[in-house]
Amino acid sequence: MQAGIENEDEAQLLSGTFRDVIFESSSRETSAKPVFRALPADRKYKAGFSVVMLRLSSFHLSLIRRSMSLPFSSVYPLKRSRAHEVCGEGGLVFAAISAGQAKGAVVWVSEEWRPTVNPEGLSPYCDPGKLLITRAGSQLDVLASAETALRSGAAGLVIAEVSGAIGLTEGRRLQLAAEAGRTTGLLIIPEGAGSNAAETRWRCDGLSASRSPRQNSHDSTHWRWSLIKNKIGTLSEWVVRWDAASHRVIVVSKAGG
Repeated sequence: MQAGIENEDEAQLLSGTFRDVIFESSSRETSAKPVFRALPADRKYKAGFSVVMLRLSSFHLSLIRRSMSLPFSSVYPLKRSRAHEVCGEGGLVFAAISAGQAKGAVVWVSEEWRPTVNPEGLSPYCDPGKLLITRAGSQLDVLASAETALRSGAAGLVIAEVSGAIGLTEGRRLQLAAEAGRTTGLLIIPEGAGSNAAETRWRCDGLSASRSPRQNSHDSTHWRWSLIKNKIGTLSEWVVRWDAASHRVIVVSKAGG
């Protein structure tokens, strides 16, 4: 008998409720109501409160375990043959670092009204010679160009800067193109403008000196990289820095740790 449950009726109520939560049983109403009617009023309240608290405890424990169990190396570098998204003030740096990690050429597509990406300006993170800069007249043209480049398989990474929301259809087309070309896609998006079809979505923000961990002389700027969408369902965030000597991302700590 579970602690705090005084008789078999209450135990039956709790057991039946958790069965319904797990399996989404259509018989919830017919199975729960008779049990509630059989309980005195004070025990109905106690049993119902126990159900709520147990649900909340299980939910929060699940979130903690999933967050703690996710290694950075399992989600970065970005998974190949998938389309990913990044937002936040550090999105361009995230894209530049991803370009440096990619094998082969990198196609970078943006709308004509945006400032042109300067390959030399990205040289701390990637080889400027591997970047192929493409301009398009509208967001629709950007997405079409990115889809073509992904499907061709000629590049190791395709980066697309967009200014508006991405629909589910567009997101699925990019996913299918990435799978067909075995190429990685990365969309730089405004906050809240992503597609549900994205494999992962990241938010990247710089950390002020007062919030950054202690820096050694060889350390660079620190960023908070938050994984805010992941198709496998596990989310987390890390404080990272770029190590120019080893040309890789170093995890300084788990964010908040």
